[in-house]
Amino acid sequence: MSRERLAFIDATSMRTARRCPLSELGIHERRDLQRWLIENPTLLPEDLLIVTEEFADWEAADGTRVRDRLDLLALDKDGYPVVIELKRGDAPAHTHLQALDYAAMVSRLTESDFADLYAKFHGTEARPVSQDEAFDAIDSYLDISELDAELLRQPRVMVVASDFPPQLTSGVVWLNTMGIDCTLIQVSAWVSMDGAGPDSAPQKAITFSKLYPTVEEETLVVEPARRAREASERKVQNSRSRKVVTRLYENSIIPEGTRFKLDPVRPGWRERARDWMEENPDQITATWVRHQSKPLKWDADGQLYSPTGLGKKLLKLAFGDDEEMESLAGPQYWFNDDDKPLNEIADETDLPDDRRS
Repeated sequence: MSRERLAFIDATSMRTARRCPLSELGIHERRDLQRWLIENPTLLPEDLLIVTEEFADWEAADGTRVRDRLDLLALDKDGYPVVIELKRGDAPAHTHLQALDYAAMVSRLTESDFADLYAKFHGTEARPVSQDEAFDAIDSYLDISELDAELLRQPRVMVVASDFPPQLTSGVVWLNTMGIDCTLIQVSAWVSMDGAGPDSAPQKAITFSKLYPTVEEETLVVEPARRAREASERKVQNSRSRKVVTRLYENSIIPEGTRFKLDPVRPGWRERARDWMEENPDQITATWVRHQSKPLKWDADGQLYSPTGLGKKLLKLAFGDDEEMESLAGPQYWFNDDDKPLNEIADETDLPDDRRS
């Protein structure tokens, strides 16, 4: 039985409401529920960016096509993918396992995949969205500097349904204690019981409530999951309080035209890239421009890049594709003439004037 109660009010009266199946109000899963969440993702209890819907472009390691269709794929503010599984009625007991299968497949998607999916979904024939525009839109949404491969490998799961059987809820509680972030959202339909609206038709409403984890459960039960995510975030070098590039942009701390040079300071990378860098000195320099997300103008082609994007591009030229490179955090690899990387320059903007070097 629902723990919520709902009433419709106007200037003169209050009408009680009863909870009813979504099907009673003619609400369909894909035509209505899914469309509403795409158009109004704020209906969910946290701010999410919808990347695509009905994604089914899966392929097994042997090349076999996998015919599974993910309802909604989103990103949260921290850069984690969110797999959203929708059920118009009560969720079957295995729904969270189905969502986990999708999450496992999503974990293999790259930053470019997310940008391509966003561009294809949000673009139209009249107004197509380029991959660069998609990256800009995603970067503008995130609370971190840009998408990070380390976080993309750890999708979250969100199940939206009218109700959940005990087998599912107990499984979800256990998944969270094991470090897998899984959320249950209850969607309810309501119809007025003792009166109608101004047009004499029964009044209708729909609500979305976070069933699990509650605030108390997030603290007491899901703490291991939070610790796991925090440990992963410590591997990411970007500032979590404010974006490095955004801080530099907002404070105008770096003059336009300042020269920067790539230095792959990670152990092993500098040695691997040394020969290529010595042979191509004009390839590893860029000029600072005032741009909110792409402030480096590469000397080699005159195009604008984010510090991470250009860093990855150059290191791939230096020693080819490398899985480790997916976790590169660009601001720590670009140095000015005073031998300071971008992330240190950004950190200094938060210090009092007398403590800046």
